[in-house]
Amino acid sequence: MKHIFIGLLLWYANNLCAQINAGALDFTFSNDGYDTQNFSANEEITGLIQLSNSKILATGFTYLNDTMRGFIARYNSDGTLDATFGDSGFQIMDFGDFTLSPKDITITTSDKIVITGYVLESGINDGFIARFLPDGQPDNSFNEDGLLRVDVASVYELLNDIEIQPDGKLIAVGIADIEINTYTVVIRVTEDGLLDTTFANDGIYISTIADTYGNSLDLLADGKIIVGGRLYSGLDNKSMCFRLTADGILDLTFNDDGYFIVYFGDEDESCVKVIGLASGKIILCIYTVYEGAYHTKLLSVTDEGLIDNSFGYYGTASIDSIKCVDVAVDLNGDYIIAGNYSHFSTDNFRIAKISTAGIIDSTFGNDGLISTHFEASSWVNRIAIQNDGKFLLGGLIGDFASDIAISRHLSEDAVGISDDQNNATISIFPNPVFNYCILSAPILFDKIYLFDLAGKLIATLPFTIAQDGLSFLYYLSIPEIISPNMYILSATNDKAIHSTVLFKE
Repeated sequence: MKHIFIGLLLWYANNLCAQINAGALDFTFSNDGYDTQNFSANEEITGLIQLSNSKILATGFTYLNDTMRGFIARYNSDGTLDATFGDSGFQIMDFGDFTLSPKDITITTSDKIVITGYVLESGINDGFIARFLPDGQPDNSFNEDGLLRVDVASVYELLNDIEIQPDGKLIAVGIADIEINTYTVVIRVTEDGLLDTTFANDGIYISTIADTYGNSLDLLADGKIIVGGRLYSGLDNKSMCFRLTADGILDLTFNDDGYFIVYFGDEDESCVKVIGLASGKIILCIYTVYEGAYHTKLLSVTDEGLIDNSFGYYGTASIDSIKCVDVAVDLNGDYIIAGNYSHFSTDNFRIAKISTAGIIDSTFGNDGLISTHFEASSWVNRIAIQNDGKFLLGGLIGDFASDIAISRHLSEDAVGISDDQNNATISIFPNPVFNYCILSAPILFDKIYLFDLAGKLIATLPFTIAQDGLSFLYYLSIPEIISPNMYILSATNDKAIHSTVLFKE
């Protein structure tokens, strides 16, 4: 019976050579599926966008002389930094000796780069919008120096999300502390970098409800603006959205008073992303916390501001074990959710997939959810969909000092490339393994990975290599923190994947 079981495991391992599941790291990206960069003690990616030429733009913050500064990084399609951009692919946003923290990035039709976030100087937070030329240099035609600081008559404000209207004007959402309360603010800026006085009150809309926090906005097909975020209500946070007319007036035809507020009864809730559909319907991406565990919900709202019962289960699709931070619509119209498990976890960079009808895609990962395991703590902030449908995630990796991190994931099952090497055999000795073992194979490998039996990446294994006649010997170190169990060890090169069973003592 034991021989039959081992045979089935070997069959399973060999079939891993033929297929890699959707959501898995794309090993053609930066050689192992992800790239990290270290420019200072702490840094992270907070904004991510796919360009039409297949290159990738990221923004975030790093530190220069102990001061937080924004950066723009441009990557080639293979995950390497684009040396033709900025300083070897990396451009510091230097507008002065003050803190600058980006939150979102977008791009104009003329390939100019637009970034929003906040600046901190002399104890005062202002929201900002900055525009850069395609080469990463400040665009001096935008408010004279490329930077617009937005002051809503308060000591604390920031901008979280930004979109570009078809006419080139910029719409951003964030918050401002006014007197003792926090309000959501929406601002519109002209192409010249000035507040648009034709919008709301001299370019600035302030929510009519206090204690709201605006996280996200989207533009609807009829020119209206949908805003999503959360509402503080006593000890609870509720999810909310409201709709504005194209000229910045609260749209009272939306749920009778302009607002849609939902509460699932959990300890903490917030809408982190809002998506306006061509039909006029709205998708809210919401995280909730119950008994310390995170959950994500997609909620569909009709054009009238009512729950759309045709979506999911009475308007809602729910998935556990993920705190959503962002969501994107893939090439098939399905929703790809990026999120995390918990702080200081190595199993963040999570992806969930929900169909356009609000049904969890059970064929994706483990019942609709897949997580990437790194050797250090990680946290994802943004997701973007590539032109070929693959998923890009941006965030950080690091236990005590974080590095910027970007990964690429397959959007569908991938079949491995067949060649004569696939007939090669690999072996491990000793097996079972305690801390060290030797992998023997007649070919050269670039990377060696350890997966559990569910296909989850457990570790990227370090190794040294020696040659013994016609065989290559790979001396592997198995981390002590890996629990005793059965695993699949996969060795890869640019032509094939080879797998076998490993027993950890």
